[in-house]
Amino acid sequence: MIERLIRWPWAILLVLGSYGLFLWKMSVPMTGDQKVYLSIALEMRERGEWIIPYLFGKANFLKPPLQYWATLLGWTLFGFSLFGALIPSVVALITAGWVTRFLGGSRNSISFIFFCSTLSSMTYGTTGQMEIWIVLFYTASWLLWLRGRDLSAWICTGIMSLVKGPLYPALWVFTVVLHQGLSGRRKDLLKARFALGLILGIGVGLFWYGLAARTHLQEMLNVFLLRENVGKLSTPQGSPLGLWSEFLTTLFPLLPWFILSLGSSEFRARWNRNRVFWISFGLVPAAFFTFFPYRVNTYLYLLAPLAVWMLADETPTVKRGLKRGVLTAVGLIAIGLSALVIRLQIGSWVSPLLGVAFMLIVLFWTLAHLRLRPSWVAVSSLLLVTAIRLAAIEIGEWDLKGLRSYHQENPRPLAYWIDREDIWHEFGLVSAAISEPIARLKLEEERNAWVKNGNVLILS
Repeated sequence: MIERLIRWPWAILLVLGSYGLFLWKMSVPMTGDQKVYLSIALEMRERGEWIIPYLFGKANFLKPPLQYWATLLGWTLFGFSLFGALIPSVVALITAGWVTRFLGGSRNSISFIFFCSTLSSMTYGTTGQMEIWIVLFYTASWLLWLRGRDLSAWICTGIMSLVKGPLYPALWVFTVVLHQGLSGRRKDLLKARFALGLILGIGVGLFWYGLAARTHLQEMLNVFLLRENVGKLSTPQGSPLGLWSEFLTTLFPLLPWFILSLGSSEFRARWNRNRVFWISFGLVPAAFFTFFPYRVNTYLYLLAPLAVWMLADETPTVKRGLKRGVLTAVGLIAIGLSALVIRLQIGSWVSPLLGVAFMLIVLFWTLAHLRLRPSWVAVSSLLLVTAIRLAAIEIGEWDLKGLRSYHQENPRPLAYWIDREDIWHEFGLVSAAISEPIARLKLEEERNAWVKNGNVLILS
């Protein structure tokens, strides 16, 4: 039964069911960059604007528009709701997993399940953030390149510049150059087709920037170029050790299996077959973000597909000492998770049904490692991150429970008091969560008139 679940089409149905479950509710408490992106998308929706991003009535070039376009498309197809805002990320996750399945040189669906079964994929696949789109376009560009569809790869890379900027496309170009050099194909870099592809990618990538610069060049230079890019060069944050430890943490619950796979004899054989591609794909971004002053673990999510490809499809053959150590760690993690679930249950943070299901999934995940069954590890890991997400939903709903209840009992127009134009304001996220755009009031006379008419004003 478990073996069948990791095959097509059951694998895609399993992941779609896992990530679509309660997607219309809060996936995380009201934190993260998605607050900014959803607010910008909401103002673009209200203006009927698809080219220039807006926030608080002003053009805002914090990021390029692809994430906003995805959100607007989701709202167009599924209505204004949190589900409509987040379903594009789920589609991007499933597509990136599909690309990973082929890119790794194996069509075994277990790599697809593995990719969708980490904390990082669960986070970026169910929030309105941009990291999942970066991984999708980066891996898709590589797949097209390796299949000889280099012009399509350049177009895909150009589109990637509309996600967070030209940095990731530039890194991709360097990885391709490295790949051609390591594989003894340096002369291909001097051919006209390579230059044509590069020009095509740059043209696609700069098209939106050119449209926006015609009317808002100064804003683009001040915010996107100087603050969001050049400014981070002089904003140290984190350390290389902290960066990589956070990245490894986000590979949970696959991290124990990842360690077992790295220590296996099968891994050495896979390394010999794939080392040129693995080095080309991962070395440049790994080195860049390690030494980049602004170190946050979201940047290293780009390496998640590479980590998945390193996992053995077959049962790993490892030395007894490593196996014993990893399995001991699995047992300790299971005990820690069980204690955490009990604590959440005692504090009434999660429902009894979810608490029991969580404990059973932890038991299944532990048994999968003890039996060293890859398909069991894949499915149990997916179920575990699903349970974690559902727990986060229940906890996150505490942020909105009072507002939801009040609004249901008193269905009057809602407005936020915008005491300051803080980009981290949550009005877009809350509006999507309650499926109703919330008005924003700044002037004192506006607020007084709003309350005098019997409407609801949210102070904070």
